[in-house]
Amino acid sequence: MIKSTLKLTFAIVLLASCKQKPAEVAVMKTPSGLEYTITHTNEKEKLVQHGQIVKLHYKEVLKSKDSILVNTFEHLPEYIQIDTTQKSNYSVFEIMPKTRKGDKIDFKLSIDTLVKMGRKQFNQIYKKGDFIIATVEILNVFSSDNQSLFEADIKKEIEIEKNKEIKIIKDYLAKNKINAIQTPEGVFVQIKKPGIEANKIDTFKRATINYKGYFLNGETFDKNIMVVRVGEHEVIEGWDIALTYFAKGGIGSIYIPAMLAYGPRPMNEKSKGWENIAFDIEITDVINKPAKKLQTPQMPAGVNVQPR
Repeated sequence: MIKSTLKLTFAIVLLASCKQKPAEVAVMKTPSGLEYTITHTNEKEKLVQHGQIVKLHYKEVLKSKDSILVNTFEHLPEYIQIDTTQKSNYSVFEIMPKTRKGDKIDFKLSIDTLVKMGRKQFNQIYKKGDFIIATVEILNVFSSDNQSLFEADIKKEIEIEKNKEIKIIKDYLAKNKINAIQTPEGVFVQIKKPGIEANKIDTFKRATINYKGYFLNGETFDKNIMVVRVGEHEVIEGWDIALTYFAKGGIGSIYIPAMLAYGPRPMNEKSKGWENIAFDIEITDVINKPAKKLQTPQMPAGVNVQPR
């Protein structure tokens, strides 16, 4: 009786240990030579199909420096429509038709191969023999026929990101005891001197602005004078919104959430993207006449147009 009980106990422990052991994920290779693994979370989900829109998070890390090149995991996810008719050699799109909702893809890209294909160049960042280690997580898959569901999801994600950025700016203003107006769009405007009301900035007017741009940690990234026609998308959206609160002679500061600035795009070598930014501004002139087109557009680092 004791022996049979021990055998049964051993069998239960062995079975439990077998269940707890994670399944090994085989390393596979695409026809173009891209090495990858797929971790499936739900085999019942259908494979991703041509025309569907995939919602995903994406991260790239440079192996040699362990430095992040791209990371959407803490911000807005990406939405990509699958097109199996397009050539997708040596990219995650080559793997997509083998994936499902909830899957995780890990893969690595050889810098040497990317340079050979003309998609990268050797420089201070991308060096010979190095690799990009990438991870993709498929959050959801939308049918192209259900546009309203897809659009509702994007709207929800944008609102989440925007509210997060606004809270960071609010906390910064409170900590530094800065009194600023919050616009309906989410830009914060501190008016130290409004300027001459009769010569107020309005849509399509030309304004000359002396400015200094800086991150919320106080580091300056740009300082210059610029002429801009407001409302013509010559500058980031946060500027078009905030400038209408000033007139000629106006002085103040504006605090812009990343969603209304550069979003995921790094502004310079020290920037990582998704950064809230601020500007100290002085409006030196406001003119009704349209600005002449310049041979070299005045696009300083902190305010040029970056459409998404």
